[in-house]
Amino acid sequence: MTERGRSFKGWSSDYAELVEIDSRLIEAEFIGDYFYSDLFVFASRHASESGKPCFTTHATGDWGHSRFSKTSAFALKAASEFFLRNPLEGFEAAREATHHGPFSLAIPSLFIEVGSTEAEWRNEDACRLAAGCVEEVARGWSDAIGKVSVLFGGGHYVPSYDKVLEQGYAASHICPKHLLENVRTETIRAAIAATAEPVECALIDWKGCGADNRSSLLRSLEEIGFKYEKI
Repeated sequence: MTERGRSFKGWSSDYAELVEIDSRLIEAEFIGDYFYSDLFVFASRHASESGKPCFTTHATGDWGHSRFSKTSAFALKAASEFFLRNPLEGFEAAREATHHGPFSLAIPSLFIEVGSTEAEWRNEDACRLAAGCVEEVARGWSDAIGKVSVLFGGGHYVPSYDKVLEQGYAASHICPKHLLENVRTETIRAAIAATAEPVECALIDWKGCGADNRSSLLRSLEEIGFKYEKI
């Protein structure tokens, strides 16, 4: 297919369009210039030092510079719940904190990934399951329900996310503990604005913050008059 003078490999169905791009997905700021959609889903590889077989989902952005691509809390929840309902032996399902690019997409987006080494990237069962997750999210992401929030605290792989799901929340952007020092009122406002659904509260992993960062976060939330809840 050719869009505005640029060629892409693509396949269409009655509910989605699959596009192959010739650059790194984390640098795909341009994709919104060529395609319009209700949701962009990036099917990607996940790499980590641990090399642990896993499926990951996350939004994109940079807490240090208050730059966030728009995301959907409901789409992220639908992706996480798909992997929990459809386990693959030897693989874990994890929700990651918001990280890397693209940093400025105005259309809601998320990453769905297979990790964490070439052995998993070539595992047909794992890739087939990840493709099934992409398909389910594309078909029914807007049907998810939950109290929409932005989440602060905890590790990069968000160990509190099970509680988030169990207690009926749907989290959009997530800031891990090691980046909380970057959070100011403008950061919180930017993360809220970069959520497709109306954000109802900030969700705080109380024990996963550290006293100083938690106090600073609470002051910022108070400044903008935004309520928070603890998990």
